[in-house]
Amino acid sequence: MTPVTLKSSPCQDKCNWGPTDEVYEDKPLFACGSCGSQWVRTESWTPKQLDGSVPPGVKEEVIIARPWAAFSFGND
Repeated sequence: MTPVTLKSSPCQDKCNWGPTDEVYEDKPLFACGSCGSQWVRTESWTPKQLDGSVPPGVKEEVIIARPWAAFSFGND
């Protein structure tokens, strides 16, 4: 069986991250609606929307993987 890897595409500067109906290694899979790049909470980077905000579903996943990251999101 060929290992599946997350898709990584060049940024289109139209970032629009959201959850998909798929899972990757038992984790919810998120994708950018513009470039198609994919992300799960075990990645070392955090996707952001075009306006610089972190999408709500992504915030929760980051906190699961790195609980100390909750402090960097503030009270928003």
